[in-house]
Amino acid sequence: MKRIVFLILAAAAVAVSCSRERGLKTDTYEREVVVALAEDAADSITMKVKLEYPVSGISDEAVQAMTKSILGQSVEYTGETPDMEAAIDKYVEATVANYRDTNLPYWEESKEEGVSFMGLSWEDEIIGTFDGSHGDVISYVLYSYSYQGGAHGSWGNFVTNFSLKDGSVVTEDDLFVPDYRAELSKILTDHLYDSMGDPEAYDCLFVKEIEPNGNFEVSEEGLSYLYNPYEIGPYAIGLVTVTVPWQELEHILK
Repeated sequence: MKRIVFLILAAAAVAVSCSRERGLKTDTYEREVVVALAEDAADSITMKVKLEYPVSGISDEAVQAMTKSILGQSVEYTGETPDMEAAIDKYVEATVANYRDTNLPYWEESKEEGVSFMGLSWEDEIIGTFDGSHGDVISYVLYSYSYQGGAHGSWGNFVTNFSLKDGSVVTEDDLFVPDYRAELSKILTDHLYDSMGDPEAYDCLFVKEIEPNGNFEVSEEGLSYLYNPYEIGPYAIGLVTVTVPWQELEHILK
């Protein structure tokens, strides 16, 4: 069996202290690696993981709960005790293994048969940051990008909202009164056209009556719902963000 050698071109872990709303302090863990498909292969996978996570300014319980949730959402970590370095190590190892298992047969065939295969180089990027806040709720936005061949990669922004009190995840059902969906759908639909600001892009949407999708971000100004590529429109439109001022939501908020 041919021996496979990983070529690690770059790897780094960086912690940067930051101050956030309501006294929350955070660090950022960063890792970037390039791993060759095989010892003499030109193809490789490029991986970047950059995750902001809480360290102080809130209770230890909240720090642990938030960090565990961030690792679960970003790198599918399932351990009881959140360990940033160990979780990302495991994620990198699993992703590289999947990359090899998928592409090595094609690479070996290309050497033996003299054929050429496109898309044997992959990219994988995950960036997570705390963003807006309102009251005791703070939003964490996770950007995910993956290229595994084809015309373009897939990407999206995915939001998790946390309680600053105990680190628990805040959902739509926690914010709104029962049977809120019909009214919230109407409000979001009313704001869709103005939120896009591009009549041509609006005309290209798959649907023009939108519903809450659980992917929302809070701010002092209001509540913003994020619709990723292909969710309500084609890839070319990109991310659609629909923001509703808090005062328009008062009658359905708990």
